[in-house]
Amino acid sequence: MLDILLVDDEPSILLPVDEALRAEGHTVTTALDGLSAQAALSNKVFDVMISDVKLPKVDGFTLFKKVRHESPRTRVIMMTAYSTVADAVGALKLGAVDYLPKPFELDQLIKLLERIEKEQQLSNQFKSQRLASTPSETDDALIGRSPPMERLRELVAQMAGSDEPVLITGERGTGKELVAQALHNGSSRARGPFITVSCSALPEAQHELELFGMEGVLQRSPPRMLEAENGTIFIDDIGELSINAQARLLKLLESGYNARVITATHRPLSELTSTYRMLEPLVRKLSTLEMRVPALRERGGDLMVLTEHLLRRFCAPSSPPELSVGALASLSAYPFPGNVQELAQVLRRAVVVSGGRRVELSHLPPEIVGHDGPVAEEPNETRPLPEAVRAFEREYLKRALQRTEGRKALAAQQLGISRKNLWEKLKGYAITEEELGLPRRAVKSES
Repeated sequence: MLDILLVDDEPSILLPVDEALRAEGHTVTTALDGLSAQAALSNKVFDVMISDVKLPKVDGFTLFKKVRHESPRTRVIMMTAYSTVADAVGALKLGAVDYLPKPFELDQLIKLLERIEKEQQLSNQFKSQRLASTPSETDDALIGRSPPMERLRELVAQMAGSDEPVLITGERGTGKELVAQALHNGSSRARGPFITVSCSALPEAQHELELFGMEGVLQRSPPRMLEAENGTIFIDDIGELSINAQARLLKLLESGYNARVITATHRPLSELTSTYRMLEPLVRKLSTLEMRVPALRERGGDLMVLTEHLLRRFCAPSSPPELSVGALASLSAYPFPGNVQELAQVLRRAVVVSGGRRVELSHLPPEIVGHDGPVAEEPNETRPLPEAVRAFEREYLKRALQRTEGRKALAAQQLGISRKNLWEKLKGYAITEEELGLPRRAVKSES
């Protein structure tokens, strides 16, 4: 079944189509205007978007371009009562699956969705076969359900089959090397070597020798570029590469080098030539394909998913240690400047200190426990999972409102939910202004 975003400003169209799609077993999210649809797309990756062309606030074609840019996997069906040849051609050029002039038969739409679902199933089977050899360690970089991670996985699947160079950007600790490994594992070169080089870990004078070798200089091992032939070479911190090594790398790439080159940097792409004296032709060549690995703080609710995954990896998968509500709240409030790498180090330490049992606040580093004020720890007892999750969510909502000084619109934005959803949660958990410790006038519905 498909996860569908249905956008139309006419309830007489929206409601019957919504009902028919749900009857077919699909999951449907509806929006009455383009702005609401944009908000829905920012919080979730849909299988299909069905949208009217003429919409209030944001038109259908603008919405379509946002989907194409941010969620290439989402299939798009456009519909309108003002059907023109120009509109139809424009929609199909943008990549729409189909263009439905109103009125249309519901059976026509249902059959179109059946075709999309079959194509999606075949595509997923193909990707599973291509990525079946991916080792579990790469999960640290690719695991997660947030829209940024959905988009990253889509890009990995799309780019894995190409031999073009890839430049991976992202902060330190986000897992750029693991993403490069996933690209290699999903490629036709997966049986070949995967060679890694870190420019920042070597003195600049050794860059050329390490990568290419030098005539008359005896080396203990072959040059890395030679080792990587028929496989993939990953060059991290490419912005630190010496000028001489850059010139040789560019020449090698232009001569038809038989290996895929993947590079990475934690610096903005614009700075590589302006500040870090990289050769512009080389940067253009290396960034033929480009992807960015999101920071952990940009990944919505992925922290809980990653935490569970890492705890299972550090312990016996069948019996990972429990994580107290207070410990989870402190982890969630901490910004993790070192990203997934820092989270992994913190959890590995906590597992050791706790003896592989329940992880308490006292097992976390002081900078995490004290980052957002003390957290009241619950009694040392095992609680049913739904109860523990509710307790954590209640505490987390309180913290979000306290950090934003009671501004609900800003809190909802930071939490990645709608203001209506936040209001319902506050009401459901009976969170009062007095409990937040804020003056009554400080709790605002608008930012």
